[in-house]
Order: sequence, then structure tokens, then C-alpha cells
Amino acid sequence: MNYRFYLDKIRPTKLFICPQCLKKALKRYWDGELNNYVNDNVGRCNRESNCGYHYTPKQYYDDNQIEFVPIKLDKIELALPKIKPTYIPNSFLEKSLSRKKTNHFIGYLRSLFKDEITNNLIEIFKIAPSTHWHGATIFWQIDEEMRVRTGKIMLYNPLTGKRVKEPKNHINWVHSLAKLKDFNLQQCFYGLHQINDNLDKPVAIVESEKTAILLTVIYPKMIWLASGGISLSIQNFEPLKNRKIILYPDVGLSNKGQTPYEKWLDKAEILKLLGFDISVSTLIEKSATHEQRVNGYDLADYLVKKDNITGLALTESLYPLFWDFKTITNS
Repeated sequence: MNYRFYLDKIRPTKLFICPQCLKKALKRYWDGELNNYVNDNVGRCNRESNCGYHYTPKQYYDDNQIEFVPIKLDKIELALPKIKPTYIPNSFLEKSLSRKKTNHFIGYLRSLFKDEITNNLIEIFKIAPSTHWHGATIFWQIDEEMRVRTGKIMLYNPLTGKRVKEPKNHINWVHSLAKLKDFNLQQCFYGLHQINDNLDKPVAIVESEKTAILLTVIYPKMIWLASGGISLSIQNFEPLKNRKIILYPDVGLSNKGQTPYEKWLDKAEILKLLGFDISVSTLIEKSATHEQRVNGYDLADYLVKKDNITGLALTESLYPLFWDFKTITNS
């Protein structure tokens, strides 16, 4: 590894008790120089929304007055995994796309955009129904070489377009349910497979898969990808090295001394040092109210306008968006 400290990737499924929420959800930091874990409390909780615990090696060193020697900038490189990723068989993807099952998320898209736009989005993002929960959706992670990394399964309310979080948060993974032997997960950006045929389009990255899909219609002159959460992996940016990249983080309250915007800004600064053409948008950060921060508003919450009677998505001139639709060819 080119970084001394990194979240343990050699044992991707090994989790420890989080000192904040007391759930077995802590991914600990590994010291690549000493070849062991840092202190028991140094790590990041996977329950980012419900807990948000993240105690870095630098914070630990500072708190204990230990000299922290960072890696020189001229030695920072994109770190490739030592373990090759496992890929989901394409037959899983093809079978899911052929299912004739209720898909609440697709129902929500049709309520916004009607059939033609929705069918175009299904084709671009390979949006498929899941049988895990009635009405659930598979959001397939397909990389730049059209290899399926995994599929994220989520359940949405077809009327509101919000994720179903009661009585539990409905999220699961295809690789987990399939119980694939010796599966080594290496995620990629959702929508990454679009980049090969759209070399001149800037790349926009948001947190939510839903937002990436909606903004593809609202602003089709950009390629919209999703990180799937607030965390950004430097490694995942490698296929985007020669592209113009704009990050659009959600708005939120400060957690561990940083807002989502500040966290992505820090990551962007590292990527700039690595030679990336990357910036972080302040479009919603500057105008967000306290209530919007509490609710974690994202770009779609600001930009998708709906007719109060029909529920259809509207243009800035307040007529139905599907009236002006031209087929998008991002896949």
C-alpha cells in the first residue's frame, strides 16, 4: 500500500464493536508499516447515518501526543487492492432485468417522467426489480469495463420516492444474499459504466443512487454517478483520472467537526494533488437552511420541481419535463 494507514481491506467483512453505538459495525484502521491494527477505538462505524463514529489515526496520534509522520505528497498514489475484486456473474444482471415484478422505485419514476423517460433511465442504469422485498429495486454497480461489482437492494415508497426505513432500514446486497464463496467486494461508483461512450461530458458525483438517476434527466449534459453514501474512496476515482469531475455532497450538520461538504472538500484536495481535475459545488451548501441540514437535503430535493396536482416533474419554465424529452445515450 502507498498509504501507511487505511481501513482494513484485507479482511473486508471483519467488524468490531463501535465504542459509540456499541454495535458490531466498526471497521478499524490498519497500520501498513507495523502490519497491525491501530488502537481499538481507531476506525469508522458502518452505520454512518445512525451513528457516524469516525476516529482517524491522526486524531488518535494527536490526542495521545504521539508524533504523526504523514506520507510525503510526492509519494501519494492511487492504491490498488492487493486482493483482486470478485465480480457478479452477468447472468444475475440479465435475469433481474427480465423479471416482471412490481418495482416501487420504477413506479415513482413513471409518476414523475411518464413511460418514455423512465424506460430510457431503466436502460441507462440497468434498474431492476428484486424479489427480496415486495417492490424492492436492485441498483447494480457496473464498472467501466461492464463488470458487475455488486447490486444494492433498496425499498422505496412509490408515492413519495423516499426509502422505506420503518420498521427497519430496507437495504441489502446481492453478493450477500447470493452467498458467493470467497467473494472479495470492491465497490465502484454507481453509474460508472456510462463513462466510456461520453468522453466529453463532465462527471458529476452525488451520494444517492436515486439522485444520480433523477439528475440524469434534469441535467443530461453531465454524467451522473453516485457514491452510495458520504464516504469517498480514492481508489474509486481511478477510472475518472482524465475527466472533469464535480462533487455535489448532501447538506448536513457537522459530525466530528465536519459537514458533508467539508469532508468531500478535503477528499477533493487530495485528489487534486494526485492530478485530478476536481471541484466541489457550493450550489446547495451556501443556501441550505438548518432544517434542510437536519433532513440531509441533496441536489434532487432542490432541483426536481413537481406539479402540485399531477405530481409530474417540471422544467424551470414550469411545464412537464417530458414534453421536451430527447433520448439520453449514456449507456
